[in-house]
Amino acid sequence: MFSFIKWFEAKWQEMKRNKGLWFSLLTVFSLLGIFVSLYFVNFLVSDVAKKTYENQRTHYILESKVLLETFNKNILALATSIGQDSNIHLLFQSDDINKTQKITAIAANYTQKFAQNLNINNLFVHFTYRDKIVDTKIVNGLMVNAQGVSITAALPLVEKENIRLGVQIDQDISALKEYYSKEKKEFALLLDRGAYSQIAPQIKKKRYKMLFDSYYTDTKTFDQEFVHDIAQANFKQLLKIGYVKDLNYFYVIKKAYGYDGQEIGLIVIGEKISEKNSFVNLIKNLVNSVTIVALGLIVSMILFLF
Repeated sequence: MFSFIKWFEAKWQEMKRNKGLWFSLLTVFSLLGIFVSLYFVNFLVSDVAKKTYENQRTHYILESKVLLETFNKNILALATSIGQDSNIHLLFQSDDINKTQKITAIAANYTQKFAQNLNINNLFVHFTYRDKIVDTKIVNGLMVNAQGVSITAALPLVEKENIRLGVQIDQDISALKEYYSKEKKEFALLLDRGAYSQIAPQIKKKRYKMLFDSYYTDTKTFDQEFVHDIAQANFKQLLKIGYVKDLNYFYVIKKAYGYDGQEIGLIVIGEKISEKNSFVNLIKNLVNSVTIVALGLIVSMILFLF
């Protein structure tokens, strides 16, 4: 062992006396050290960026859940307030031959009232008439019908003979899109085949477009550029890990469920990368800054050692 050390020291001194060889080896080992160090720095920074994207996805999903619950709660409160209107109960139980028209007029008045006082223009109030034998429960959540998708609240009010009167409020899904637009984000709902089949043929023809083999979206309600880019994104990866980033957007996806708990499709939320203060640009700038600082430190350390 001692003889090996002596041999190594002799070779080391010999290389130092050979200036050309010495500087060549110094350059090679320096570059090798820089590249190896950069590899590990890049690996660590990429891992941090990945975890940050995953945390942002979790934040988006939680935000969308709370937002939908808030919309559901608010619209149910409006329906409940209408249900407490005793004039509707008395009118329905009366023998007035024009009561159906009068109840329809009351619904129109409430729709107008909510638009004027609460600034809600995409909300529609109407009353339903059902056989009281049918089990009528409170409905609250996303509903797909012939006209499209809405945030709906419906509850039974009063009975007479074999008929049960109920109130139903439908708020168009565009209300969610408007909220995200104010937050400088994009929102789109992709319906699966089952939900899409419930929409009237004329509405399908005018408004809906197939994005993938089994998903459809309303191109009149949601941003067409965003919808187009969703169709170009890596959809398999989006479904697998729940988020994906391309040149235009950072996308987050989650399953969408109707008021009855049945899956109706997918919700896609996006943030445009071109926005100056976008989340993706902040991560990119942070990664670049860390990489540059790390490179400077690595080069300094290597030069110092030699």
